[in-house]
Amino acid sequence: MRKLSADLAHALAAEYVLGTLRGGARRRLEAIMREDREVEAIVRQWEASLTPLAAQVPPVEPPARLWKGIESRIAPAAATPGESGVWASLGFWRGFGLMAGGVASVFLAAALYLSSGPRGEPIFVAVLTAPAPDAAPRMVVSMHSPDLLRVRMVKPWQEAS
Repeated sequence: MRKLSADLAHALAAEYVLGTLRGGARRRLEAIMREDREVEAIVRQWEASLTPLAAQVPPVEPPARLWKGIESRIAPAAATPGESGVWASLGFWRGFGLMAGGVASVFLAAALYLSSGPRGEPIFVAVLTAPAPDAAPRMVVSMHSPDLLRVRMVKPWQEAS
């Protein structure tokens, strides 16, 4: 950054302290102050000389109409039922958004409930067969829950002779 002349530094420091230096010029002066201790000292001198003046000024209560104007710009009055324009349509879209969110929540809950699969299907199934020459299924063992095991006889076992 370039070095500021003493006159320019004083002029910018005075505007900075008064609050009339705005935008990019204010940011540039703050950057210069971080790098140049002389400019920072000039700004501190201006602060020291101008700040006591603010303490001598008596406070002034702004008129009520000014506060009403500020409040109307910050939070405009709610739209009346017969009112047209942006605020009336905004009420519709807020209601529509709430309804759409509720319907989406119901669909999500239903999808999560149904995604765990049909309730009657077993967790696993084992088929027990006879030895090699016959190899026919003899029993079906299925587990439907961790504490429920079903065994079904398909064809009785023949005892070995």
